Amino acid sequence: MVSSTIPAVLRVCPDTMRAAFQANVARYADALALRTFGGEQTITWREYGARVRSIATGLAAIGIRPGGTVAPMPTNRPEFHRMGLAATSHVALSAAPDVLAEIERRVTAANGKLSPAEQIKKSVVLGEVWEPGGDCLTATGKLRRAPIASRYTDTIEAMYT
Repeated sequence: MVSSTIPAVLRVCPDTMRAAFQANVARYADALALRTFGGEQTITWREYGARVRSIATGLAAIGIRPGGTVAPMPTNRPEFHRMGLAATSHVALSAAPDVLAEIERRVTAANGKLSPAEQIKKSVVLGEVWEPGGDCLTATGKLRRAPIASRYTDTIEAMYT
């Protein structure tokens, strides 16, 4: 595969490869991301992002966590690039015990500065990113409560049973 002609330079420089990838998926969703040398296969950034999320979900489901070992046997194929990005995705990170412990530590610290009525009592870390203008957030980053309630009914119910 060869990379697209779209420059990877962003207005805000991401500090990791994963962040740069996610920024490109959001910014160039329908643009060409990868193509084979002869052009037989093409993949947009949106497709690339969806395929990486799918692989990352599979890796998390079989127990791959940050610091774990993933040993692909690569050839110059699109699957190799997707595997590499998936191994460091937010899906895998959202299930990592050290990441969850850090989130819990920070929630506890924040709760110490809030009145009991303002404190976070229950939370769930989702293995996905909510992008502004997407299903769960408006373009200005406000919550879209009805779609969230509909999409996460089972997750919300599980928190309170």
